[in-house]
Amino acid sequence: MRLGWIPEEKIACIRPGETATVRLDPLADPAATTLAIKIPLTETTYYLIENRQPVNSDANLPSSGVLVLYADDTVPECQGGATPVRIVNAAPEVPYFQDAAFDLGKARVCVDTTGNGAVILLAKVGQSYDVLVTTPVLGSGASARGEG
Repeated sequence: MRLGWIPEEKIACIRPGETATVRLDPLADPAATTLAIKIPLTETTYYLIENRQPVNSDANLPSSGVLVLYADDTVPECQGGATPVRIVNAAPEVPYFQDAAFDLGKARVCVDTTGNGAVILLAKVGQSYDVLVTTPVLGSGASARGEG
């Protein structure tokens, strides 16, 4: 988004407290309708949800599914341990983010432990996902952990 690669009209913005279901298409699909979901937390921080499938420029991904990213626009670049984007790792036990994406049949729910939102994968339709963004019910055992 910073570089302008994703047109604004292909980003679904869902604010904390709102509930919506979005059909999220693969990020590398030029015919996609919705390429990303943005959940703003503050003026400069937000969650970004992407569907990464092995198509086009993403053909050699280590795994596929829905990536949940925590972004902080006050961090200009990776330097001194700071990073503008951190992956919320669906499988922190797998090294090098080789299985970081959420997917049906494994980790399909991501909950922000501060109560800002929950992302739930409902279904996969072709290479797209129906994603529910809602207010979490805390204490469910799932959590968002930014790994970077």
